[in-house]
Amino acid sequence: MEPIEERIRKLLAEIREQVGYDRAEPLEKGFSDARKFVLYQADTPVYLLRIHEGSMYFRQRMEFELLRKHEANQVHCSKPLVAELVGHLDLCYLLLSYIPGVSGDEVLPGLAPEAQLQQGTAAGKELRKIHQVTPEVPPYTLGGAACRKIQAEKGEGSGIGPSLLSAERFGEIHRRQPGLA
Repeated sequence: MEPIEERIRKLLAEIREQVGYDRAEPLEKGFSDARKFVLYQADTPVYLLRIHEGSMYFRQRMEFELLRKHEANQVHCSKPLVAELVGHLDLCYLLLSYIPGVSGDEVLPGLAPEAQLQQGTAAGKELRKIHQVTPEVPPYTLGGAACRKIQAEKGEGSGIGPSLLSAERFGEIHRRQPGLA
C-alpha cells in the first residue's frame, strides 16, 4: 500500500476531475483526525473536503446522512454533497459546501460582552436544532482515540484498535464525546 500522502494526492486529482477545483489548501484547524482541505474555484473557497482511511467509510456515511437531516432542519451547517469510498486507494471522503467565516475562538474574545452573549444565544439555538436529530445507530465499528480510551477504561477490547460496539455503548460514548457522531 502506498503512503497516505500519495493516496491523498491521487484522490485529489480524481476529485478535481469531478468538481473542477483550481487548488486545494490543507486545513489544519479542528479536532478531527480527518485530513481536511479547502477546495477553491477562481480564488473562492467552494468546498470542504474531509478524507479518512477507507475503514472509516461507514462512520463517514453516517455523518453524511446526519448532515442531510440537519440541513432539512435548517441547521446552519455545511451542505453534504458526496460521501464516497474509493476502494483502490483505501480512502473515503466527505465533500461539503464551504461556509466562509472566522472561527469563534478567534472572534469571540474581541467582542463586547453583549455581542458574545448574542453569539452564544445563536449558537444555543443551532445546538437545539442539532439535538432534534437522533442517530439510528446499529451495532457499529467505531475507532478513534476517545473510543479506545473508553474501551480501555471499561476493559473492552485491546484499547488499541476499533471494536464492534453495541448501540447502547455507542450512545454512552456519544454522550461523553459528542463530536464522535
